[in-house]
Order: sequence, then C-alpha cells, then structure tokens
Amino acid sequence: MVFFRKEIQFWVISAIVLALGPVKATPLSQVKVFNFESAAQDLKQFKGDAQNKVLLIFDIDGTLTHRKDREKEYIKQYSKHALEILAATPGFDVYLNTGKSVEDLNKDWNIPNVGWIANYGAYIKKPEDNYEEITSLKKAGHDEWLNKIKTIVEGQEMKQSWPEDVTYHGGDAAISWIGASSSKFNEFYEKLQNSLPDSVVTMNEGTLIEVTRKGINKGTGLDSVLKAQTYSRALAAGDDVRDDPMFEKLHELLPEERFYAVVISNDPDRKTKANYKLDGFRKFLKFLEAMTGHKFELEIETKQ
Repeated sequence: MVFFRKEIQFWVISAIVLALGPVKATPLSQVKVFNFESAAQDLKQFKGDAQNKVLLIFDIDGTLTHRKDREKEYIKQYSKHALEILAATPGFDVYLNTGKSVEDLNKDWNIPNVGWIANYGAYIKKPEDNYEEITSLKKAGHDEWLNKIKTIVEGQEMKQSWPEDVTYHGGDAAISWIGASSSKFNEFYEKLQNSLPDSVVTMNEGTLIEVTRKGINKGTGLDSVLKAQTYSRALAAGDDVRDDPMFEKLHELLPEERFYAVVISNDPDRKTKANYKLDGFRKFLKFLEAMTGHKFELEIETKQ
C-alpha cells in the first residue's frame, strides 16, 4: 500500500507540472549558484532502500572531464573512480547521459553498476544490466531520417560548404563535425540549420556541430528512468544546450525541491533550464569529492 500511495503521488505531481506547461529558459545571471557541499549532504541524507533512492545523472564531456583541459587524462580517471564509489554505495542510481555511442561508452566508461543513456537518448542501459541488455529508444522511422540527413550533408553541394580541416562523424543516432572556431564554421552551422528544418542542429563552444532527430534527446532516456523508479532526490549535471531536455524532464516529473539541475557555464548571455549553476567543470568535481571522499588534487579553476 505504501508503494501504491507513492505511485499516486508521483502521477499527481506529474499532472500538475504538465498543466503548468513547459519550463522556460532562464538567463544564467538569474540562476542560483550550486552549493555542492550542502547538496552532497542533502543527497546522502535521503538515499535509502529500494523505494527511497537518489538518482545521479551526468553528462560526460564538459562535466566529468573536458577534451580541452590539459589535465584531461587525470580528470577522466578521477571521475571514473568517483563514479565507481557512488555506484557501489547502496541507495544511489548512477547514470551517464551523453551523446557518446554505445561502443565508446563500453570502451572508455564501462563502470560496474553505472547505467547510461547513449547517443542523445537513442539507447539506455540500466545500472544492473549487462552490455548485452541495451534497450533502443529510437522512434519508428529513425533509420530513414538518418539516411536522409546523411544524403543531404554528404552530398556534393553541401560538402562544398564544409570548413577545411573538420572531422566528420556519422553515427547511427547523431552526426557531428569538429573543427576550429571560425567565421566559416559559424556560416556552415547556419547553413545546416536552414537546410535541416526537421532536425535539431546545435553548436557547442564554436567548435562542435551536431545534428540529432527531433524527439530523441537527453530527456528521452531520463523520462524512462524516472517513470520506472520513484526517487527521493535527483541530481542532473551538464554544460550545454543539449542538456536542457534533461533539465526540463526533471521539472516535468519531479517537484523542484526534490532535484538539482546543474548547468556548468560562465556565459553571461546563456539561457538555461537548470535551476543551479557553476562556472567551471572542475568545481563540479569538488561535488564528487564531497559525495565520495575521493580527493580531487588539482586547482579548482578550469585551465584550458
């Protein structure tokens, strides 16, 4: 009966939030600074049995590590060890929510009892599942969409617009270009937006462009997680606009006093759907230190 009452409470809260409509993006200057020590104390206090768990869900690049940081290998190993500690602690469900592929996650982030949502919501693996138990969340018609997009962007007319020295990745759920920040890269981004109106085209830090299908994003897998398990508290952390669907899903399915949606950014012009902010990903690693006791040895400020 207790579990049944919790289920009723969950769906009543969800209905109320949905009735209020989607959460609006807020200027970063109006978002509260994340107090990682207070949050760690709160999250550790509320973890308990199977009906009273805490969800921890993290983006990878820009949150747990950073491809531009000179100490990125140390930071990656630090984050992986911190995740191991959290995942081995009863009462925590730990997930990675990333654009990385299933193959890349299995190669570089295969951590016992850590679940993940891969390819921007296309695939999910629960913490207790094996690699072979991956579930696809792709919508019907996904492969047709992907083939159509690849035909356009890899065609001769569009290829003439590709900036020089870009690296192109054509995955099975998203495609991307990595290059140097330049006016030509910005022009290419604008051309993709105009040429692919039925897709989501995003740019991050002026050096990464990604194309994903509408309706498949970082909120897709989180929706599945939150509807399968009742959580007393939740924390989600990410650094760019592709993490906003994850933050929005928390607003949609949980009352605000039960979650921390943390954006890592120092862009004063940025708008976000997070309710907390930090101005550097190394500061977020101090949160992992507060959660695990595993000391982070580098200076807090980000050095790139």
